[in-house]
Amino acid sequence: MSGKAAGSAVTPAIVADVLDLPVDTVLQPETSAIGAAILGRALVEPQSTLADLAAAMKTPVRRIEPDDGRQVGARLLEGYVKEFRHG
Repeated sequence: MSGKAAGSAVTPAIVADVLDLPVDTVLQPETSAIGAAILGRALVEPQSTLADLAAAMKTPVRRIEPDDGRQVGARLLEGYVKEFRHG
């Protein structure tokens, strides 16, 4: 995940919980600039593949794991929605 959403502490956690998968967020906020730098480097290093250049210029990531407590939250939300609809 990249962009503004990746910088949030909440959004990646919600995505990880909903998908029940870990989410890697890019810590570099200027991902477009990194992409442009990789393409620029490809022009001066035509012998290198884009995959190799991207791997060499990889930015740090933060991994967000799904939260085991999400089932509790899901049950509470389900109960809330049920009460809201019928009450």
